[in-house]
Amino acid sequence: MIEYDRWANEEILDAMRGADVVPRRARLWLPHIIGSQNTWVCRLEGTESPVPIWPDWSLDETALHLGALYTRWSRYLNQLPAPNLLKPVAYTNNCGEAYSGTPADILQHVLVHSRHYRSEIAAEIRAANRTPVISDFVFALRDPDFRKTVQPLS
Repeated sequence: MIEYDRWANEEILDAMRGADVVPRRARLWLPHIIGSQNTWVCRLEGTESPVPIWPDWSLDETALHLGALYTRWSRYLNQLPAPNLLKPVAYTNNCGEAYSGTPADILQHVLVHSRHYRSEIAAEIRAANRTPVISDFVFALRDPDFRKTVQPLS
């Protein structure tokens, strides 16, 4: 599903780059998706995030960080043995509080969080009397380029 998340975020970014108007809040939420995901993947890796949770990036900077984020996710997920998806990982939140969660649960959170903010972006674009890009999973499945990136279920 991380491949879908990348596809959806790239669709949003491409639409913003081609738009005549991008509402400020919508422009801030896509970098937030990237910043928060960086925080989570770094927690899973046991490292510090190189980016803030609420960055204020240009669209070009957002594109650079988006690519780097999914390279990081791919590297982490490809090296993670399947049984470790359910093995708790300790981390500290932004308030310094200690928690633990499984990579599977954290990944689920990341995907739901991203979907929430993509919906917020769509609402802002609608409020500006524009048509938002459709980033639903079924639309990703209809995209031949996306289909090349995912493994079929067997």
